[in-house]
Amino acid sequence: MKPLFLHVWNYSKEQFRWQLYLPIALFLLVIFSFNYSLDFEDAYIDTIRNYPGRALAYMAFLVIPFLFAAYCISKVNKADFLGKREFWLKVIIAFTALGLYRAIALEGAFCQWLEMDGCRFVWRVLRRFNRLILFFIPLLIFWPKDRKHLNSFYGMKFKWESFKMYFPLLGIMILIIGLASFAEQFQTYYPLYAKSGSARFIKETGIPEWLAVLIFESAYGFNYLSIEFFFRGFLIYSFVRLLGPEVVLPMVCTYAALHFGKPFLEAFSSIFGGYILGVLALRTENIWGGVLLHAGIALLMEFFAWLH
Repeated sequence: MKPLFLHVWNYSKEQFRWQLYLPIALFLLVIFSFNYSLDFEDAYIDTIRNYPGRALAYMAFLVIPFLFAAYCISKVNKADFLGKREFWLKVIIAFTALGLYRAIALEGAFCQWLEMDGCRFVWRVLRRFNRLILFFIPLLIFWPKDRKHLNSFYGMKFKWESFKMYFPLLGIMILIIGLASFAEQFQTYYPLYAKSGSARFIKETGIPEWLAVLIFESAYGFNYLSIEFFFRGFLIYSFVRLLGPEVVLPMVCTYAALHFGKPFLEAFSSIFGGYILGVLALRTENIWGGVLLHAGIALLMEFFAWLH
């Protein structure tokens, strides 16, 4: 726990400047207020029926926080990366992939094609892998150039010393999530398995429920590999040469916006969680601890929701 704390403490002590952190904090306050007072993502973006239009709306919704924080960094540091072609190419391709993923709503078409009563469950398992495929595209495009400056493929090299420091933090999260699970908003949203359509799938296939739970929760946990791969892998390691160590801040802003469809407390806590995971990924040059922590927290939420 101490090495983990020291990484975050030393980074914050070295990089904190109110000229940078204050406008970003105020911006996050504004977009949180805007989204949760109007239920903007669910009530407006999600209701766009046209897929290209919905993908474009999600792209804009998620790229604006990133660009605002990047603009603040450029002004405070007097950096010129906003004028570089590489920066804009990476932003366009990365956020196009993110927008395309967030806009995917193919459950109806998939069920029409599969013609299976339990197709909803199958789709909700398979869609967890769509994100990894889409997020892998920017990494493959820019890896030939980025590899000259990185020690591994966007933090994928496993380091036990970096990995084990996350276990105490995961232990603390058990207590926090256990307490949060008593909130009505938490119990309304979780467990996601309950909304997966598993009952029809079990009835049609005859598999035991424990196996359906294992299939769904395994896919759900795997889903967080792609999240860490994109947010802590690509948005940190690929942009750090351009933005410098403050690269964590634009990533955090977009990461928080990604959570706007979830309960407010979970979305708000993602600011701090994203910051900690971003700092640790930057300092340890490794994302596997983040995968452990992120997937562990997600599965703990499912577990505690089951208990209620």
